[in-house]
Amino acid sequence: MKRVVKSAPIAHKQTADQLAQEYAHQLTPEALSLARVLVKGCVRSFTSYKAAARDVALHDIQEAAAAAATDVVPTSAASTFCLYCKLLWLEDEVAEKRWLARTTNDAVDEAFASLNRHGIVALQNAGGTSSMGWAEVNTLIAELEQRHKKALGGVFYHSQDLERGVAGEGLWLTFGARDGSDEGARKIAQLVLHALEAEGVDCEWNGQIDTRIRVLPFEWKKRRTTQPPLRQTPVLRRRFVNPDGQRWEIAGLNNHVCLRITDSDGEVFVRRTPSDDMRHAIDVLIAEQIADGFVEMTL
Repeated sequence: MKRVVKSAPIAHKQTADQLAQEYAHQLTPEALSLARVLVKGCVRSFTSYKAAARDVALHDIQEAAAAAATDVVPTSAASTFCLYCKLLWLEDEVAEKRWLARTTNDAVDEAFASLNRHGIVALQNAGGTSSMGWAEVNTLIAELEQRHKKALGGVFYHSQDLERGVAGEGLWLTFGARDGSDEGARKIAQLVLHALEAEGVDCEWNGQIDTRIRVLPFEWKKRRTTQPPLRQTPVLRRRFVNPDGQRWEIAGLNNHVCLRITDSDGEVFVRRTPSDDMRHAIDVLIAEQIADGFVEMTL
């Protein structure tokens, strides 16, 4: 049955915030939170539609908003909720065009793509719970095996994790091995950590298979209608030490020069700077540190 949504209020150069204030009696904090997840948390890319990308994206978000509206607003407010989602999307579309540097989300995308190429089914926004996420992962594993391709295991985050990610709280990743073994799960976790760290994504794991991997908090910038800058070849991490006890590390990851400085008191400073030529920028910085008395450490 075709869903019918009442005509939305007419907006003339109205912003999403203005609409939220005007219809605060309808757009409750719960409704606004869901809208943010629907719009900012959308993991689908529309770039393949090229010229029609905007129309396809708007249609998609309006479909999703209409389906979700019944959960958070009365029927009479469905059109307002849909309009709010549309305005939020249009504002984000403009903001996304200003993302000239690769984002942490771009790095997560790259890491997940690498894992998928190496036999680990990696999914974003897979289901609403861990069990639903595993159902999606296992379906894809079965499809791979039907094509006589080996699947080592899976990793994913679900919609509740997505909500926290959009809020800037980082991501929790569920993982496991195809054979169900503890040893296999540990191997999957290490491969996931390596893939993320290779793209400059900060993450942590306590080594326990019943604990999920955590991607540390970052600003959520998931592309939907633009392509990220071409990924430069990563520059492997190098470590230096100064006679006064300072330690200095540098790497080129996700088109960012990544610095980690530990002073003589043990305090750590981390800095990431976008660069159009990571290798040259790193060579310059290393030369400066060597001139200041730093000596490279050998592994």
